[in-house]
Amino acid sequence: MKQISCLVFILFFSLCAVLRLESYKVDDSYGMGYQSQRMINAVTSYFNGYGVSGYSSRSLANALRNIIKKESQCFGPSLNVTYKINDDYLSQLFTFRVFHNLSKDPVCIITVNKKHNSYQTSFQINPNCDGCLISSDDDKLYIGKKLEAIFVMEKGWEGKRIKIGNVHDFRRKSKYVYKVCQLPCVNQKEEGVCGFGSLCNILHLKEHHGYVENYDFMLNRSSFECNLADWERYIYGRRRGSRNDGLSNVELKRLINNKVHQLCHRNVILSFFDVDDNIDNWHYRKYNTFSSGGSMRDRIKDFQRNGTPQYIIASTSIKKRMRSVKLDWDDRSDRLSCLPNHWIALKIEWKGISMNSPVILTVVDSGGPRDNRYAALIHWYYKLFAHG
Repeated sequence: MKQISCLVFILFFSLCAVLRLESYKVDDSYGMGYQSQRMINAVTSYFNGYGVSGYSSRSLANALRNIIKKESQCFGPSLNVTYKINDDYLSQLFTFRVFHNLSKDPVCIITVNKKHNSYQTSFQINPNCDGCLISSDDDKLYIGKKLEAIFVMEKGWEGKRIKIGNVHDFRRKSKYVYKVCQLPCVNQKEEGVCGFGSLCNILHLKEHHGYVENYDFMLNRSSFECNLADWERYIYGRRRGSRNDGLSNVELKRLINNKVHQLCHRNVILSFFDVDDNIDNWHYRKYNTFSSGGSMRDRIKDFQRNGTPQYIIASTSIKKRMRSVKLDWDDRSDRLSCLPNHWIALKIEWKGISMNSPVILTVVDSGGPRDNRYAALIHWYYKLFAHG
């Protein structure tokens, strides 16, 4: 499986000032451009209001830190700011690091280079740090924050279609309404480990199976690295191929059966088919269930009749359409497809009584900041389990 191409620092903005800053403008006033401008403008406003001289290095750094910490909440909750000062006779260089409290991975770095009565500010943003998601609604970057969207399936003379819904729709007692939630998580730092990442994320989802408001446990890199080291030794010690190759479904099944016994349950599914497959016409197994879980039909019946949540490690593709169902939104930011040749974690559950309440799908993707809420594959799984 291939990791999303690393975008270590994709936005770089700089500006200079002598005594007073000149007007500053970012061409992109939306999304990450807006967030970047907001952070820079906060620093700019401080210097415009109070000047650049007459303060000690420490008092100036503390004042700027408080401003940056307040403005950085536009990226999400649980963020903190530290700073470092390089001070010499001619200049002072302040480096501010904005990071998530648990992951410690920096989401952005702001530097202020002050020389006598002038200063220069630069801003760098890292969308591939742990817990980052780029919303395909507004192109903004969020860290440590859950993204949600509500959908409604309708039947018409042209067939079925799925449209974007609202909170009012989600109050209905109907299986034709559902919510897709994308959770932040630890991002993979190298190719070929998305299988391990999805396995760790499924484990987290199963262990925290109740209602949870704070998802910081998904950002615990030390826990992930501990599991990863053990799982890699087991897989690579038995593999003949390249270490850089992603995990196959056979390797994932072996790993769960032998090393992750917490997932050896009937409602844990390893699925490696896509939105064009027809469940009634499978000629070979494209899934695995555990602990004598039976067929996929049995899993669907268990979900519909007993309301049992289902946990899925799913392979992905670039497919953007569902057979016989129209998705009623555009392909902004390439949001109709998932990252291809990849493993992701899914949980599907009922909000209340099975078959008489909305469905909730939770998606966790270690491949980077991609927003999967509008991807065809995710909605295909809703259709499969709620209506299959």
